[in-house]
Amino acid sequence: MKHVVNIACGNKHSIILTKNDEVNAWELNNSEQAGNSTYRLPITPKLILSNVGCISCGDNFTMAVTRNGKVYGWGSNDVAN
Repeated sequence: MKHVVNIACGNKHSIILTKNDEVNAWELNNSEQAGNSTYRLPITPKLILSNVGCISCGDNFTMAVTRNGKVYGWGSNDVAN
């Protein structure tokens, strides 16, 4: 069981932030927005990153800020300027 404190949803993926500061992801992973190169994740959340304080999702990407201030982003980068 995971104690969820936040959830964010993209177009075809979702992530949760747990009480233990862990990011978990699931669903379609067509742009690696769920944090790995597996095209389809299981329907149960999979651990992606730890020590996280803040999460957010876009259409095909995911962002997270760790407790020590590092910013991580993964997924589609097809509109970067």
